[in-house]
Amino acid sequence: MSVEIPKAAIVFGSVTPPQGDVIELTVHLGCTKEVGSFECLLQNWNKKYSSGGTYPINVGMDGSIFIGRGTNVPQIITLRVESVKCESTPTENYIRVSGRCWGERIFRRVVTKTYENKKGEEIVKDLIDYYVGLSHQRGDPPVELIENTDTTYTKLEYDKAPVFDILKYIAESADKNGVIGYDFRVAPDGKFEFFPKNSKASPVSLSEKVEVSEYRKDIHRIRNRIEVYGSQDKPFPVDVDGQPWSDTLTEDLTEDAEGNLVHGVYGMWKPLTAFLDLSLDTTIKYAGAKSVKAHAPNYTYYAAVGWEFNAGKEISADEFPQMMFAIRVDDKHEQIGWLQIEDINGRTASKTFSLTKYNQWEKIILNWGSRNAEQWDVYYADFDWTKIKRINICVDQKYFSAGDIWIDQFHFGYGRWKSFAEDGASQSAYGLREFVEVDEELVSDKGCELRAKALLDYFKSPAEYLTVRSTVIDYEDTPLLAGDKIHVSLPNENVDSDFRIESVEYRVDAKTQTLEISLELGKVPPLLADYLYGSRATTVTVEKLARTKLGRFKLPTAMGEGVGMHHVGHEAGSEDGVQWPNQNAGGWDKITGWICPKYIGLYSDTADIMRFRTKNKAGTQALDHQFQPSDDAHGIFGAENAKWKEVHTLYLLLYTDGFMRIKTVGEANPKAQLSQDMLQFGPGGDAALDTWLKRVGAGQLEIRYDLLPTADQSGYIGSATKRFAKIYAVEVAISNMLFNFHVIPDADATYDLGSGLKKWKDLYLSGVIKALDAGVAVHLLPNASATYDLGSATKKWSNLYVNGVGDLGWLNVGGFTVITSARVLQNVAAAAGIITSGRFPLARLPEGTAGYVLEAQGAGFDPMYVNPNYRYEPKSHPHSQHTNIGPDDHHARDHNHAGENLSPNQVSCNTMSIAVGCNRQYTHPSSQQCVYASSVAWENCPRFYCVNYQSGDVLFQNKFRITEAEKLGFKKGLAFLNPKGKVLMMLDGEGNLHVAGKVKEGLPRKAKAGVAS
Repeated sequence: MSVEIPKAAIVFGSVTPPQGDVIELTVHLGCTKEVGSFECLLQNWNKKYSSGGTYPINVGMDGSIFIGRGTNVPQIITLRVESVKCESTPTENYIRVSGRCWGERIFRRVVTKTYENKKGEEIVKDLIDYYVGLSHQRGDPPVELIENTDTTYTKLEYDKAPVFDILKYIAESADKNGVIGYDFRVAPDGKFEFFPKNSKASPVSLSEKVEVSEYRKDIHRIRNRIEVYGSQDKPFPVDVDGQPWSDTLTEDLTEDAEGNLVHGVYGMWKPLTAFLDLSLDTTIKYAGAKSVKAHAPNYTYYAAVGWEFNAGKEISADEFPQMMFAIRVDDKHEQIGWLQIEDINGRTASKTFSLTKYNQWEKIILNWGSRNAEQWDVYYADFDWTKIKRINICVDQKYFSAGDIWIDQFHFGYGRWKSFAEDGASQSAYGLREFVEVDEELVSDKGCELRAKALLDYFKSPAEYLTVRSTVIDYEDTPLLAGDKIHVSLPNENVDSDFRIESVEYRVDAKTQTLEISLELGKVPPLLADYLYGSRATTVTVEKLARTKLGRFKLPTAMGEGVGMHHVGHEAGSEDGVQWPNQNAGGWDKITGWICPKYIGLYSDTADIMRFRTKNKAGTQALDHQFQPSDDAHGIFGAENAKWKEVHTLYLLLYTDGFMRIKTVGEANPKAQLSQDMLQFGPGGDAALDTWLKRVGAGQLEIRYDLLPTADQSGYIGSATKRFAKIYAVEVAISNMLFNFHVIPDADATYDLGSGLKKWKDLYLSGVIKALDAGVAVHLLPNASATYDLGSATKKWSNLYVNGVGDLGWLNVGGFTVITSARVLQNVAAAAGIITSGRFPLARLPEGTAGYVLEAQGAGFDPMYVNPNYRYEPKSHPHSQHTNIGPDDHHARDHNHAGENLSPNQVSCNTMSIAVGCNRQYTHPSSQQCVYASSVAWENCPRFYCVNYQSGDVLFQNKFRITEAEKLGFKKGLAFLNPKGKVLMMLDGEGNLHVAGKVKEGLPRKAKAGVAS
């Protein structure tokens, strides 16, 4: 195959060496892991290119190199001279010039910055624009060379991190269309490019141009069992509601026949002391809907209840290093409890705990496991912390007392979310090869599972690598670049697929006039993004097979030597007791050794919170740590020109003289002063404090000077619901007084209301004037004639005693007019003695009511007016209105109607006897006499005990029911149902008895008093 000889054009600053001076020229192009570099060997006659020569080549020069064939000589690299080396012999003089492409700028700067909720391309552009200074646009109109990602980084914090490290992290963690991985490079024209892996294809064909090849498969990277661990906040059991705690062990329980509370999966609660009764309480609970209640009716020294795991469900305290539960005890118990745990081998460990409250919930959090064994009071040395079978909770009873204990939210915590994935075929072919990853951002087993599957797909197969060399490749105007994808076909190696150019090297040999191109090619499966967590920052360093993370939302940074252990000595750490991994997470001075040097605070562009840790090392218990000055009564909090905005505190404790003063800088006296018993105010400056509120005794407050409202006729002293008991004053000047209470003197018959010289003008009352003991000493006169009354028709005076004349216009007695204003006498009855005959003549009888008749009652009785209705009607008449009729009445209630048609044809009665047979159906009595509907015939009514009685469902007072089995789909028979309609028992027509439950020997336990069982 014939190709044109190579051509090269080199520019170093303003120096352009002719091709005849080029002895050797090598250009190496890389991407992502490395930047491009070059080395050129030139003839250097007469110190031509030496410093001070005719065309000196100096370090620091920018330049470019073009390499090609024939008329096609494209630019290969934009460079910077970093090394110049002269090599001479007595007969030969050379100069060797080397350096890197403009990508060397990436290594110049370090970054101290925080990126929050930024897309991957935004971070890359910020770095290139403000720290590197390379263009990332090409053409007119310009085309953006930093391509978009699908990844948003929640929070990335850097402290003096190299730009290259950050770019590499973004490239290895960002994803596009479900595939993780980007490449970046500085193109031959000096432009910065950032693009998804394998997204750029080279147009150059290698078909029949590969002269030397080396193909290999590499299993070093293979990992076929992947374990992924997430954050250490997993509870056990996992709560189905997504809570950070689980209460299924005190919620999802049922009571069995032995009095245990059983969980369908994990185990059961058992009473451990005699007569202890367990139940589920829906009224008193810490959280959720229920709690476990243990009732002790008798004194047994202590009350104990135990949780026992089912076989195979034993818990590992090493995996879940905290036990947590809420407990509540009544005042029949002591404030001390203890736990006893038992492993599957019967060995035990115990620990006491203290309670501080009665009839209130308290949260108990205990560390356990082999790492916390020394925190337990007693334990066996060979206790198996990985398989714990029983957990007993005990509380001492007060002497001869018995009561109740409640337990809720019983669970275990601080386990790691986890999952694993493995490939059997890969393990059979290459052996078991494991990989473990810990990602603090994964917060569920599902997230760990997705991550494990993605890593397994990426690592389970070997990578393919290919090295090819050729001196006959002609790429024309499109040189081969690192990061491009190119197709390779090698029939003998059975290779026919696309490979990624890891690096490419151009080598020009002037002696042989050849251009040899070497390509390092690789092919690995894509790392698929686990979409559920695709938005968080992740990276896998393939060459190290390890995650490089720094906890949640953190990133690794380059640190100086000798810094990393200082924080350990000071035990600085997070709220949960986790020590700072580096100065990016916390901060310390690596020179002076102080944990808090001259400046302390948050290094952030947005308002944030700095917290003073008040927990123990394990992060399980709050402690009252103190923040103190090193010398008593020294140190200033804030300054005149550096004031704190707000102070929030639960208590403010004042020492020495107990004063807290508020004053202006430079003034002699404060404007306000607070001591243990006085709050004082004043104008400040030279004037002393002149007004105060002072405590002068228990519950007593003294005020100096006037107590004024903010404006005239504004403000209240007390309220309608909170009134002062007494007000003591010499004078009370009130413009308007409104009373909502009785005005009562503090001594009987002692004080006057007004005086002979100073009388009240008018007295307005809506009620009555109560009795005046001394009588009325004035005339009682109305202020208008014939207008007002003395008493009323409903409120009369009892007796009227008058010594003088009673001048009346009209006289009524007993509600009847006796004497009219015309002096006519009316409605007067004479006494019996006045009527000598003893009887009134008929004409003298009063008139009767219309429709009534006068009836003689017989000897010894007076005549009377009666209503003739129903007393003189014919034989056909209704009985519906005959009530309270006796046998001596005019028309007896009981009488014979033989042969007569009764009207109406309905008779309401409570009891009826039928002496002879009757086959006619009558309307059923109302629901007040019978539970059956009015449409049921008498023949079918159980209340009347008829011969043809047929019953419907039999319903008992406790809501149990007997009905026909056919209604429920069974064959003919009787079915017995509980109040919820569930079939308990069935008797079929052949005499067989079927029961839904078990037939038990003996009688069941009696139900508790007042409790439905």
